[in-house]
Amino acid sequence: MVDIEFMVQLIVLAHAAFHPELTVNRGNLALLDIAAKLNLIDGELGNKVRELYRELRRIQHQMRLNNQNPCRIERGLVDTAPVLALWHSLLGPD
Repeated sequence: MVDIEFMVQLIVLAHAAFHPELTVNRGNLALLDIAAKLNLIDGELGNKVRELYRELRRIQHQMRLNNQNPCRIERGLVDTAPVLALWHSLLGPD
């Protein structure tokens, strides 16, 4: 989740001067959608990252309800490939 939130903020900081619609505080899901509509990120990839973010939030809420540490999601529980792909598209492969 933190990586997704970081990348959303990167998009906002890098592009808000030319796209003021990114400065509206609508949350990470909406900002990913706006970035895709502005062609700042690939639309299909943006949708996959949004779906993953929703799933991670769902898992986090469930863990909190069960008094578990919501910062430690079991490795392999979700496919994080879209996050890595977005990272590479924004910051390069390294």
